[in-house]
Amino acid sequence: MIINNNIMAYNANRYLGINTGGQAGSMEKLASGLRINRAGDDAAGLAISETLRNQISGLQQASRNAQDGISLIQTAEGALSETHNMLQRIRELSIQSMNDTYSDSDREKIDLEVQELLDEINSISEKTEFNGIVLLGGGEQDEFDVEAFNPYTDSLISKADADELNAYAQAQIDAINAIVIDTSKNNGATPINANAITNATTLVNLMDELYANAENYEKFKDGFDALGYDADSYEDLTIAQKLLLAEQLTFTELKDSDGDLLTGSEESGLLNASDSAINFSSISGQTVLDDLLALTATDIDSDEYFNGSDILAALDAQYKSLNMSDSEKWATDYSEMSLEELEAELQKQKDELANYTYTMTTTASNAANGLGIGNAGGAASTAAWDNIYEILSQMETGLQADGTAVAENLQGLDLEADGYYEMTLLEKLAYYDKAMDPTGTITDGIDAYIELTAITTTVNGDPAPGDIDKEIDAYDAYVYEIRALTEAINAFEEASTQTFDFHVGANEDQKVSVEIDSVDTTTLGLNSVNMLTKEAASASLSKIDAAVDKITTQRAKLGAAQNRIEYTIKNVDNTTENLQSAESQIRDTDMATEMVELTKYNILTQASQSMLTQANQNPYQVLQLLS
Repeated sequence: MIINNNIMAYNANRYLGINTGGQAGSMEKLASGLRINRAGDDAAGLAISETLRNQISGLQQASRNAQDGISLIQTAEGALSETHNMLQRIRELSIQSMNDTYSDSDREKIDLEVQELLDEINSISEKTEFNGIVLLGGGEQDEFDVEAFNPYTDSLISKADADELNAYAQAQIDAINAIVIDTSKNNGATPINANAITNATTLVNLMDELYANAENYEKFKDGFDALGYDADSYEDLTIAQKLLLAEQLTFTELKDSDGDLLTGSEESGLLNASDSAINFSSISGQTVLDDLLALTATDIDSDEYFNGSDILAALDAQYKSLNMSDSEKWATDYSEMSLEELEAELQKQKDELANYTYTMTTTASNAANGLGIGNAGGAASTAAWDNIYEILSQMETGLQADGTAVAENLQGLDLEADGYYEMTLLEKLAYYDKAMDPTGTITDGIDAYIELTAITTTVNGDPAPGDIDKEIDAYDAYVYEIRALTEAINAFEEASTQTFDFHVGANEDQKVSVEIDSVDTTTLGLNSVNMLTKEAASASLSKIDAAVDKITTQRAKLGAAQNRIEYTIKNVDNTTENLQSAESQIRDTDMATEMVELTKYNILTQASQSMLTQANQNPYQVLQLLS
């Protein structure tokens, strides 16, 4: 017998602790109703349970979101129902007004009701709200501002792409200019007079500044009349035409942009010795043009020959085609057009561009004014255009003129995505070169453009490129119209449609989107509807029917969206229920099973306490031995 270590007591005490812990754990589970109260109870189970709880709470909110979405849709649909009723009444009045039993005075009274109903349609569009959000007013974007949009600079193709194409074209033209000016590349056959180019561009710049002074208008007009030019078309003139116009002007009778009288060689004139070696009181525009056209050069690297017409064409392309005035505007005013009218006008412009034909002006009236065709005449123009159209056709059809497939680099071009149909003629030709060879080695497109602009007309025997530029401008005018129209349509559609996203899921991007169009009289095409005459009532009927169809379509879309969301709610609620059941299986305690456990631990705890008491009494037996 030993007394220092009571092993039986230690053992009983250890089991008492275990049973007491088990008893406490069972009581905690029974008190909370949860099988997992802390991570130690079941680490993996806790992780799964928390994930399920996130899903469940998210789905519960999603169900509420969907219910709110249905409420919004019902609000919008209710307003549209009233708009529908008013349109039906307007249609009824339209048919009534077409009857010959009514006088114009009667129709005026009918129109009073119609206009009131139209005003109420606008009012419903502006005032139908849900939680302060206007439902039928469309998006927040302003309508397309026809004055602010510049189709020359606001290209529909990305600005980076447009800039790259124009920079590419400019680089090719600059390369030609560099060749003809660089005397190191001249083979010596004909010296290059670099001053001819400087003199021409300097005189043209002088002409531009002089034209800016309104006091010079009459003198310029006299020059226009002498040459047979349109008196208001100065911006359309080429370099050669401006030089010929300079020949008709007396510089000492003109004022610069500051209003100072020009005196030729005097320092008070626009140009002095520090600006140019030219004394404009003793040199003519004709002389400058003749010197320019007399230039010839040969590139010793490629043996490519350039003459004065090539140089003039390159200068014109650089001076005009790549630097169009921002002040130029297009003919059509889009600000008052409906969406249908905009779309019809866009299709018209596209059709006209597709059917664009090039012509050289050779009418008798032009011949009488001394206007003729130089450089092989109209045949040269036709051949140059044919060359360009072959390049365009290869990109657009994927076939060459003989019906065979185009080069591999041109196959599979995504013209629509690349904005091809909104490109100017020069941009399309640069696009062709870039597609054929991104490194810039192939310049067939740019060369075709230079070849076309090199063709000249004559005025009284003097070279004056002009008709070709007008043909190119006529081609590009369709492109600018298409750009502006497409932009107007995009802005109109964005401003007339509002998208509502209802988040109906527990995770990102689980949403239902509903588009609600503006239903004011502008987007419905009813601005011009009136019943003042029989003819007006008849013309209004088709517009009213189109508006009714729009409202019907919008209501159908809303009804379809509402039905979809109702099914979504059912699915979300069902999923929530199933996930709740799964989470309960993991997290909740089985009360019956846990009671069995608690009963077991209660008995074991009491037994452990009893055994510990008996074990503690055992050392006292040593005293009997000692006594």
